Amino acid sequence: MKKLIFIFLGVLLLANSVQAKSFSKELKAGDYGDDVKNLQVILGTDPSIYPQKVVSGYFGSLTVEAIKKLQTKYGLTVTGILDKPTQEIIFPSNISLNVISPNGGESWKKNETYSISWSASVVPWNYNSPNGGRMYDNSSENYTNSNSFFQYVSLDLVKDSDPSYIHHIGSVNFYQAQYQWKIPNSIPEARDYRLRVSIGPKLPYNNFLASDTSNNPFSILGGGSVSPDAVEKLREQIRQMESVLNQLQAQLNAMKAILANL
Repeated sequence: MKKLIFIFLGVLLLANSVQAKSFSKELKAGDYGDDVKNLQVILGTDPSIYPQKVVSGYFGSLTVEAIKKLQTKYGLTVTGILDKPTQEIIFPSNISLNVISPNGGESWKKNETYSISWSASVVPWNYNSPNGGRMYDNSSENYTNSNSFFQYVSLDLVKDSDPSYIHHIGSVNFYQAQYQWKIPNSIPEARDYRLRVSIGPKLPYNNFLASDTSNNPFSILGGGSVSPDAVEKLREQIRQMESVLNQLQAQLNAMKAILANL
């Protein structure tokens, strides 16, 4: 099984199929506490569900209506209660991510475009729903209709030799399964990069539901090509320097002519 890599005073490897976080209990009207706060923050990430974004820690009428909208949107029984089926929308029981490329040994060049790819799947939920509990995967003909609250992955470049280094490449649909990345010239050259693909909320939990990282490091080097913009900028600088040199040559010739007549 592929492994997750997190570096903290060394390299810690974890299984890539992560059990999602969940709330400690069923939540309903009248409840209060940190779980309710966390729920309100998550609901507020979807303006169509919870446009008020009120984070009070109290499960009042606004939160009830938000849960009802969530249940309606995803085809669940509308109760206004954060029951187990509704939790599965926010925190699916088992998400699996696998980095396909780059997965170790590649040598990529700056200013060139490469295809980042991954596979994604969600174990079907074990409750009755209008679609029979079917979940789409990356082979689906219509991945945008997936019943998953968090439908985007974060693509990040990390580095074995520097645990603090994170370069955010982009965020794309969970089931899109690929991304075309033109490596910017600002990326430092190194031979120990890995790609990390993650899904889930950054807040309030400050981590992701599931993540996978390249099995082995790959390289990003200087490359032999230069972007068209950089070439044009260099040409303009040359034109300006030639203009200055021509002016100086003209002044020099004039001074020589004056000196010759003395």
